[in-house]
Amino acid sequence: MFSVRSRLTSTSSRPRYGRYGAVSRIASISQHKPLEIRTVCICLAFLCFLCSLSLADAQRLRFRSSGLVTFAPTTDVYLTELGDVIEPDPSSPNIRMRVDNARQYLFQIDPTARPSGAPELQARYIFSSRNGGSASTNWISLDRPLQGTVTSPDRRTEIEVAYRVRLTGQEVAGDYTTSITYRANNSPVQHDVRVVVPEATALRIDSSLVTAQTATINFDYGGDQLRAYLQAIETLTPLPATDSDIRTLEVFTNNPGGYTVTVGVTLDTPSPSGSLLAEHLFIAGQPAQGRRFTNASPTYGFQPLISPNDFSLLVDGSEEPGDYLFHLTYDAQANP
Repeated sequence: MFSVRSRLTSTSSRPRYGRYGAVSRIASISQHKPLEIRTVCICLAFLCFLCSLSLADAQRLRFRSSGLVTFAPTTDVYLTELGDVIEPDPSSPNIRMRVDNARQYLFQIDPTARPSGAPELQARYIFSSRNGGSASTNWISLDRPLQGTVTSPDRRTEIEVAYRVRLTGQEVAGDYTTSITYRANNSPVQHDVRVVVPEATALRIDSSLVTAQTATINFDYGGDQLRAYLQAIETLTPLPATDSDIRTLEVFTNNPGGYTVTVGVTLDTPSPSGSLLAEHLFIAGQPAQGRRFTNASPTYGFQPLISPNDFSLLVDGSEEPGDYLFHLTYDAQANP
């Protein structure tokens, strides 16, 4: 049965000899038993040598298999898995270690510091012995040094490491390498984990990524809304949208230089003389055609860009009655 303690109390003792006492004892032995002193010294030296070998074996931690573990998702995978976890590339090696000649030892995990914008690296450790006993940890975030005392039913412990990366949208595009040092009673081994965060800039409508998605915002000022239409003509006030099947358009980028979103507007139905033009549609008080939204830093997650309340329609009374369909496109690009 395995057990792990979060605190370790260790003691060490070292024999202490008085400087002059040691000299006087050797002098006394050499005076009375000149042959025995050589035998005693040889035996003591041999015992010390055996003890040093035993201690070295007890503290030994070594890799059974190791190498560079890599995470390199594509942009599509990265965007799809935001808020979830990804596994290492299939070509990455399995990380296995072994501790020899120790039923109890201090197991230490020492990753290099995670820089700002780096993804969250997590690990889980499975400890097993030759008699079939095993125990595992929960998933642990490797953002600081960790340690715990391991008690094993066997003097040999196999340790298997599983890695994963949690994608939160807080990452900044880049290439990140974490060096992880493992120690068992101060016997160290080390390997690297590399995570490549691809550059990604995207839009989504109501939490769904925009590919060829269509949404509608309506300006319906017939019937009961006619009074509002006439008042807008009189006061030169743009008309708000009357209903919509979307709540918000959101933008995301992990590009250090930020993003630019450009709006394009076309009027899909033929426009008779004196009717509405594409230039009559406004977003946030400015003409929608060619409207640009820009930001000079990563968004750190999806951020609201446009809501139905931002749309308005400028009328002057010269509009022909009928249905008008404006087609809007949004082009999101990472800034250079």
